[in-house]
Amino acid sequence: MMYANLLVVFVLALELQGAGAALSVRAEKTTILVGEPLLVTVTVANSSDVELLLPDDAEAYRRVTAGPGIAIQSPSRPTPPDDGYFAMRAVPGQEASVRIVADETAQLRRPGEYKMTVLFQPLGLSGDLTFTVIPRDTSALGRRADELYDSAVGMDVGEARLARTALAAMDPDVSAPRLCAVLKMNPDALDTQLSRRLEEMPNPGVVNCLIDDLPRTRGVARATRTSALKRISEKTPEGPLREKIRQALAAD
Repeated sequence: MMYANLLVVFVLALELQGAGAALSVRAEKTTILVGEPLLVTVTVANSSDVELLLPDDAEAYRRVTAGPGIAIQSPSRPTPPDDGYFAMRAVPGQEASVRIVADETAQLRRPGEYKMTVLFQPLGLSGDLTFTVIPRDTSALGRRADELYDSAVGMDVGEARLARTALAAMDPDVSAPRLCAVLKMNPDALDTQLSRRLEEMPNPGVVNCLIDDLPRTRGVARATRTSALKRISEKTPEGPLREKIRQALAAD
């Protein structure tokens, strides 16, 4: 979706007509474990007389989270490409919601109470939510990862994409075997969003899975893996993993 241009048009229309909108946010869970990403529902109530479009990509919603002695922001990433991203329509007098993964929350290592502010800058809207981070419990974190895995291989395409993104945000020892299983089951699961997450935080287990999968993939799935491995290689320090990527790409 060319949502950036469309939003400019809608913002201008709102300013000209003196209309407005309101944003609210809700956490899927009010308590998460250290190492677990928070899933958030963003809702915009449209009180204007023009239709609004809400992109479904997490990068469209800037997030600032503050807690015990720490403040973090959502990663600054390039605007996503037009393919693979969609928008929810909020018609006048109604509201629309999108669900996103606040993947940066998986990096919170200090238990405590946190406040997150979500901003939708194209419309100048923001909303707050609070959540609690509790100490890491390996067994409980594994069960949560299993829940995400079940969604990642499920029939609901939107939920599957969210679950893959959430898994990619978790620590490699938790995420690698499950993401690898997802990719083996569905070679097309390596979409643009998941590829970008893996490029930001190279996960040796998943990288090995991508390499092992290369011989059995074809067409778009193979091209996507090759491109992802090239970009991961550029960000991986010299060592056995980078050399393994080089050898795999040279043999491809």
